Amino acid sequence: MSDFSFIDEAVAAVTNPLVVPLMSFANDYWWPLWCVLFFIGFLLTLAPWQLPTEHNSFQAVAHVVRRSIFYVGFVAIALFPFIYYVFDITFNKSIQNSNQFFINWFLKSFNQYKYYIVGSAFAGSFLRFYYFRFFHPWISSTLRDFRNKQSNESESDIRTERLKYNPKNFDPHSFYVPKFKQIFLGLDSNNKPIYVPESTWLETNMMITGPTRYGKGVVIGCLMEQAIRRGDQLIYIDPKNDKFAAKIMLQTCAELDRPFYYVSLSDDSVGYWSPFEGGKRRDAYNRLISIFGMTENSGDADFYKAMEKKVFNRLIKMDDPFDIEFIYKKVKYHNETVQDDADKLLKIEAQLENWRQVPSLNPIKGFVGFSLEKAMLENAVIYFQGSLNDEVIKTATKSFILEVIQECMRLDLQRKSHLTFIIDEVRFLVSKTLADALATIVGFRVNIVTACQSINDLKTPDDINLDGEATYRSISTNSQLKLVYGGADSDTAEWVAKLSGSIVKEVTSMERVTVKPAGAEEWERGRTIKPLQEALIPENVALTLPPRVCVVFRPSELATVTFTSPVPVKDMNALSNWLNSVSEKEKQEILSVKKQKEDFHLASIKKIEENILNEVQEITPIEDILSPQMPEQTNNINKDKTTLEKNKTQFSVEEIINRQAATSHQLKWLFSKKHPQRYEELQQKDSELAEQLSSQYKALATTKKDVQPDTSNLSCPKDAALEDTSSPELANNTNIEDAINSKLTSPFSVEMILRNRSASPEQLNWLFHHRKPYRFEQLQQKDSELAEQLSSQYKALATTKC
Repeated sequence: MSDFSFIDEAVAAVTNPLVVPLMSFANDYWWPLWCVLFFIGFLLTLAPWQLPTEHNSFQAVAHVVRRSIFYVGFVAIALFPFIYYVFDITFNKSIQNSNQFFINWFLKSFNQYKYYIVGSAFAGSFLRFYYFRFFHPWISSTLRDFRNKQSNESESDIRTERLKYNPKNFDPHSFYVPKFKQIFLGLDSNNKPIYVPESTWLETNMMITGPTRYGKGVVIGCLMEQAIRRGDQLIYIDPKNDKFAAKIMLQTCAELDRPFYYVSLSDDSVGYWSPFEGGKRRDAYNRLISIFGMTENSGDADFYKAMEKKVFNRLIKMDDPFDIEFIYKKVKYHNETVQDDADKLLKIEAQLENWRQVPSLNPIKGFVGFSLEKAMLENAVIYFQGSLNDEVIKTATKSFILEVIQECMRLDLQRKSHLTFIIDEVRFLVSKTLADALATIVGFRVNIVTACQSINDLKTPDDINLDGEATYRSISTNSQLKLVYGGADSDTAEWVAKLSGSIVKEVTSMERVTVKPAGAEEWERGRTIKPLQEALIPENVALTLPPRVCVVFRPSELATVTFTSPVPVKDMNALSNWLNSVSEKEKQEILSVKKQKEDFHLASIKKIEENILNEVQEITPIEDILSPQMPEQTNNINKDKTTLEKNKTQFSVEEIINRQAATSHQLKWLFSKKHPQRYEELQQKDSELAEQLSSQYKALATTKKDVQPDTSNLSCPKDAALEDTSSPELANNTNIEDAINSKLTSPFSVEMILRNRSASPEQLNWLFHHRKPYRFEQLQQKDSELAEQLSSQYKALATTKC
C-alpha cells in the first residue's frame, strides 16, 4: 500500500468508513488514472466538444470518450482537496505537522509517476499523429482501390504501360496451321495465336518497322520458314549479314529437299553474279541507265543526264555483251578517242572502274555465275548478301532488286509458285522502281516484305534523288500488313497511335480529397466520370514495348500487341560447313575454266604455227607474175625485197608495238614456232595488239593455203586482201611491196572506205567486227551518211547468209 507504515496502522485504526478506500485509491490509483486520462486525451483530444450533424459511428464513440475523460478528470481533480480534508481531520492529532507530511507524501508519489504521465501524453500524441498522418490515408486509399466501380478505365500512363508487356518464349512450330492456310505471326496478351489469312498474305505487301536488335529478324525468320514450307519461292536481301536468316533458310531447304542459293558480294564469301547480263537486253539496259544515274528526275541536271544517255546509247548496242569489263573498255576507248569533252563519259568510266575492282561482280569468261532466271524457274530459295559499308556493293544490290522485279514480271507464267521477296534495311536499297512496284507487283504472284528501323528512314532514303515523302507514302500505303516494334522513336509511336484508330473511354475526371490533421489527405467518397477519346494503341504503349513485342496491323482487324519468338536453329555450324563445300567447288570450277582457256589459247597458237610451217604453199614472187609492161614496178619490188631480206633478222617486239602494225615478215617472225616467247612478250605488253595481229596471221595463213597463182591477173596472189585491182596502191604503180605489207598489217582501213564510198563484203565484215566497235564509230564521226548506208548493206548481207 504505502511506504509509510504508521499511516497504514493509523488508517486501520480509524473508524471513518471513507478513510480506507480514499487513502488506498489516492496512494495506488490516482496517478495511474491521470496517466490513462492523459494518454486518451492526447490521443483523441477534447475537440470537437459538440458532435457534428453528419457523423459516423467512430466519431460518436470518440465523442462519448472525450466527455468521459473530461468528467473523470474533473472528479479526479476534485478528489485531491477531499482527500486532504479527510487526511487532515484523521491525522491532525496523531501526526505532528500533518500538513507538511501530506505535502511530502504527495510530492514523493508524484515523483514516482511523473515520467509515466509525460510518457502517456507523448504516446497518445504520437499515436494520434501516426494514425492521421499514415494509417488513415492508407485506409482511405485502400478503400478507394477496393471500390466496386462503375468504370475501371483510365488514361494511358507510361508508368503502368511499361510493366504490362514482357517477352514470351515459345516454339512457333507449335502454332503452324496445316498446309499453311494461315500465316502465324505470334501470340497476343492472352496467349492466343495471331494469324494472317492465306489470301491476305498472298495479295498484300508487308512493312516491318523497329530499331536494331528489337526483333525484326525474329519475325522475318518465322515468315521465311513458313514461306519455304508452303512451297513458295523466297528471295531474301540481307545487307547486314544476319546471324540466323541464312541458317534458317538452309535448315528448312535441307529438310524439304529444296534448291538453295547463297550469293554474297563480299570477297571472302561465295557467289559470283554479273549485274547486267541477266534478263532481257532492254531490262538490262534500263538497269544500266538507272544504276549509273542517267535517269531524269525533273531536276536541274536532267539536260546533262539526257545528253549523257544519248552518247551512251550510241556507244552501247543491244547486241553487245553487257558484262562490266566489256562496257568499261568501250567507254574508256570512247573517252580516249572522242575530241569533244561534252561527249565524254568520265563519270561512268570512273564508276565502272570501281565496279571492276569487285571480283564477285566480274566472273571470268566461261564461268557460269548465279543466274536469277535459272533460280526462278527452279523455284529455288535465294539468300543474297550485300553490304552497307561498300558503296559499289550497295549499288549492285539495288541492281539485283531491280532485276528481281523485272524477272518476276517477265517469268510470271513460267514460275512454278508464288514469290515472297523480303528486303531488309530498305532505306539503303529503296529506289523509284521498287516504290512503284509495290503498287502492282502482287498482280504477278509476288508479295514484298520491307524492313526498316523507323518511318523517318523512308522519308530520308539513301538515294538523294528520291522524294522521301512520296517514297514513304508509296511503301506505307501499299503495305497493308504492318508490324511495328517498340523503341524511343516518338515519330513512329505517334504514327502507330494514329494508325490504330481511337476508342472512347469512361475515365475519372475529378476526385476530391480532404486534408486531415497532421497534414494527411483523405479521399472523399464521390468522383466525376467523363468520356475520353484515346488511341487504341497509345503512344506510351509503342514507346515502352520491349524487344520481341510488336504491334500488328491487319486489314479489317483491330491492331494487336503481339509477342514474337525466334525459330530454333538445330545446327549452328551447318551453314559454315555447307559454305566451305560450296566455296571449294566454286574454286575448282574457276580453275577448270582457266585451264580450258589456257589450253585453248596454246592450241590456237600451235595450230597457227603448224599452218605457217607445214600447210602454207610458197607464194609466187610478185615479179614473176607481173606483166612485162611494168618494169618500174618490178624494179621497185626488187629493191624493197632486197631491203626486207637484209632486215629479216632485225625485227623486235618493241618495233611492232611502236608501229602498232606488222608486215608479213614480221608476222612470221613473231609467230615462229621456235620462239613462242616473242608472242608471249607482246601479249604481256599490249594484249589488244597481240589479239589483232593473231587474227591477221590466221587470215594470212588461210589465204596462202587457198590462193592459187594466176599470171593472167594483175592482182597479186601474195595476199588475198588484194583482190581488187583497183586498189589505190596498185593504181599508182608505186612501191607495190609497201602496199602489200600495208594490206597484211591492216587489210582494210576507214580511210580506204571513205575514198571508195563503198565496201566489199570482206570490208563490211571488217568494219562491223564485234570486238572492234571503234571502227564503225570512227566512220560515223567522219561520214554519218555513208555509215548508215553501209550499216544497211551489212544487215542485208547478214540476212542473206542466214
